[in-house]
Amino acid sequence: NGTGTVAIRGSGNVTSITDNATGKFTVNFTNAMPDVNYSIASISSTTSGNGATFTTVEEAGIGSPNPSTTSFKLSIRASSFADLDVPYIYAQVFR
Repeated sequence: NGTGTVAIRGSGNVTSITDNATGKFTVNFTNAMPDVNYSIASISSTTSGNGATFTTVEEAGIGSPNPSTTSFKLSIRASSFADLDVPYIYAQVFR
């Protein structure tokens, strides 16, 4: 849940979520990955009429920090590219 007080709806190896700012979250692993050679697929949805949302894993962006074995960051934006908190954020990690 990315609105109000963030909450984990289902926690496969997720210990906590940090709300960094509007539309910006850090997902913290319960058990660290053995290395940074993992992949993240993520999507988000909104029920507030803001249109399509874009979900970005920040480590993949130019100038962003290197991937971590203990967490990853997500950024959610509306179709207008404004940062946006949404009720549903889905993320899968593949190793």
